[in-house]
Amino acid sequence: MGFLSTILEFPLLAILAVWNTFLAILTHLNNRPSTVAHFESDSLTSLLITSQFFVKPVPPPEGTSFVGKTALITGSNTGLGLATARVLLQHGLSHLIIAVRNVEKGERARLDLRVEFPGAKITVWEIDMARFSSVVAFAKRANAELERLDIAILNAGLIKPDWSLTEDGHEEVFQVNYLSTALLSILLLPILKSTTRNHENVARLTVVSSTMGLISQFSNRHANPLLKSFDECDATKKWTLQDGSDRYSVSKLLGMMLVSQLARVVPSKEVIINAVDPALVKSTGLQDLMPYFPARLIANIMGRFAGRTLTQGAWAYVDAVEGQKEGSHGELVRNWDVDAGHQMMKTEDGKKVEERLWTETVEELDKLAGVKAILGSQTQQSGKKGERRA
Repeated sequence: MGFLSTILEFPLLAILAVWNTFLAILTHLNNRPSTVAHFESDSLTSLLITSQFFVKPVPPPEGTSFVGKTALITGSNTGLGLATARVLLQHGLSHLIIAVRNVEKGERARLDLRVEFPGAKITVWEIDMARFSSVVAFAKRANAELERLDIAILNAGLIKPDWSLTEDGHEEVFQVNYLSTALLSILLLPILKSTTRNHENVARLTVVSSTMGLISQFSNRHANPLLKSFDECDATKKWTLQDGSDRYSVSKLLGMMLVSQLARVVPSKEVIINAVDPALVKSTGLQDLMPYFPARLIANIMGRFAGRTLTQGAWAYVDAVEGQKEGSHGELVRNWDVDAGHQMMKTEDGKKVEERLWTETVEELDKLAGVKAILGSQTQQSGKKGERRA
């Protein structure tokens, strides 16, 4: 019997060994020595073990309906974005906008969904989050052409091993995951607010985050100016796996800060704004974008054995835009509940960094698209308010 028990336990021990290796690599990459004081962030091990092994994914409650509603999802031709589109359509969504950089791939996804949901209106709109001009054009189209926009899920994200600047002069991951996400969030506020005024339900804006954001050290948080520091690279130093992992992590933390600050400016009675962490999900495509073979292999193995399914990850998105109410305004939603978020954001130092990030972001984006006019006079008062909700 002892021999049989050993044989039966071997696969579990192998999985745990790979899991520990996976966590060790990610933790090492995101806790490098820094020139600033090390911030005591949450443990990646505890965060992922809780999500992957002790939380049961919850499907949308019976009776959930999106009939008559319009939703847009960026990056929805594949992975979690596509899975979320499918779940929304299964619950009666009337109009889906597949917002993607590659229109041809978007059209392929649209045709597949049309077969499953012939009664829904499904359209493909082009948006390249690496180009501010594309984001502005997309938002103008949404505000001009849509009668209503009930749900906006900003799902598009990027992780890459090499350093590159966009045509706008920003480091690409920083622009795609944060600056363009901030720009699109603000530019969609008019149509979202209009939807709330003219229809029964409050419109929703959800920014997709990541567990990785919760362990970010944000080592350049005291740089002045702050935004410019993300676009600087030491020409004598090669951009490494560590740098790429850290940049992705901090970009997701910046997204949480964006949601926090937007919620100070926009009352929850006008638009409910939150962030969502789907935890580790298998077959999202992000694993394949991870740099270098060992990290990519381990991430795929862990996704296969411990990751949530795409449908379960989509359930988390749907919970953020439907199940969570005003209590999630300005907060991170994890494991079907409002989460405490990054510990840094609860400290006085972290709050000052967050407010400076917001001030610089608004100034930067105002030059591009006049966002101050959209945000209104409340923008100047946001730093003085301690209350997020209406």
